[in-house]
Amino acid sequence: MSQLHDAAERRQSGYEESGSQQSGAGGSRRDFLRRGALGISVAAVGAAHLADNPARAAGDSAAASVTEPARKIPVVAEVDVVVVGGGPGGVPAALAAARAGAKVMLVERYAFLGGHATADLMNCYNGFRNQRPPNETQTVKGIPAEIIAEIHKLGGTSLDVSYAQAKKNLDQGELTYCVGVDPEVVKYVQLKMLVDAGVELLLHSWGAAALREGNRVTGVIVQNKSGRQAIRAKVTVDATGDGDIAADAGADFFQADKAKLLSWSLMLRFANVDKEKLRGMPGILINDSLVVWGPGIGGVDGTDVRDLTRAEVQTRLQIPAHVAGRLKQPGFENAFLVESATNIGVRETRHILGEYFLTGKDIIAGKHFEDVVAIGSNPIPGYREPDGRRRRFFLEHEGYDVPYRCLVPKKIDGLLVSGRCISHDSVAAQSARAMACCMAIGHAAGAAAALAAGDDLVPRKVPVKELQQLLLKQKAELRL
Repeated sequence: MSQLHDAAERRQSGYEESGSQQSGAGGSRRDFLRRGALGISVAAVGAAHLADNPARAAGDSAAASVTEPARKIPVVAEVDVVVVGGGPGGVPAALAAARAGAKVMLVERYAFLGGHATADLMNCYNGFRNQRPPNETQTVKGIPAEIIAEIHKLGGTSLDVSYAQAKKNLDQGELTYCVGVDPEVVKYVQLKMLVDAGVELLLHSWGAAALREGNRVTGVIVQNKSGRQAIRAKVTVDATGDGDIAADAGADFFQADKAKLLSWSLMLRFANVDKEKLRGMPGILINDSLVVWGPGIGGVDGTDVRDLTRAEVQTRLQIPAHVAGRLKQPGFENAFLVESATNIGVRETRHILGEYFLTGKDIIAGKHFEDVVAIGSNPIPGYREPDGRRRRFFLEHEGYDVPYRCLVPKKIDGLLVSGRCISHDSVAAQSARAMACCMAIGHAAGAAAALAAGDDLVPRKVPVKELQQLLLKQKAELRL
């Protein structure tokens, strides 16, 4: 069943400012990837291996515990805004805040940026406008559109995607519903833009905990090769996708029953494909390569490391069999696998409860809000009908408003959430988690963080009109 997680019911693991812790042999690689002979039944073997120790497989056993000694954690930075996560919700946030004059640090767990578009190899940005008419309004502009424009300048975009959509002229800055991208160009462009904007980067660093004073978040604790480090900030933006920092700070959140979530996929990239034979087939064509949805799995809790491990093991052990099947299809005669995603594509986990809870009814109705800070226009890919069947539900309007209140957690100050962990239900999340919309939400979160830090305000007290004016100045689309 779906769960509402109240802070009072959970162990608090954040850090107070006082410093006390609560807390294959034979053949070439290409031959192996082309044959796929080893992956027919290994998924079941992997599952059995994970479950051979019931206590270990359970993952939440309380049979044993340790107490971590109190320790002093060095403060390595003091900034106006710290953004945790360098994906679609994080990079635009850092850019918006820095361009508004804030001193910004971005923390990213990988050695590169891009998140879902790079690490998960989901190299198409969906939701820049409604997929079907009415679709004249490009609902996502500003910094997200600028990122796509820079990728396009370097030849890193493609419109050879499997989604039916109206044609637009990327050379003139008009974005289609979906834009395919080269993940390597994405990594470079986003890094270059952040460096040019003066954002300080801390890569190879995991956002481990919230630093706080009472109910106010005052920064984050990160874990990296240098050990445990503290970053003090006037405002923290949680762009982890899973609301890790917000949850650790004690924010209430909603999480759907994992049995009811859409399945997840491990994306695969094939090279040397026949583009003419594959054009129009499911996937994203970039030059002579095709990115496809690979092995999938359902019923996974993305906040449970044992569940995540199970998902990775089972899907990766299916890759050879999946490749073998692909190579029998037209267009793959000379193809070979060159890359699998760094990790499986997580679609939905926590939704941090904010000052407003956006619902599926809101987005289907195309609801408008006075505190609009972003617009979503993506379909609902797994809309469930009363009889239980799922279908792609297309919006009958040009887009719905995302109110600022969805970015502001209840009861927790000094914190904003960005990306797919904002305050909405699972139906709304299926649409709003589209990367274009997440980028727009990130743009808004960063602008709001800069205003709050500059005026020494908690984010919930930021004047919405002033925030909207800043977003419009940064060329966002708000339909105001």
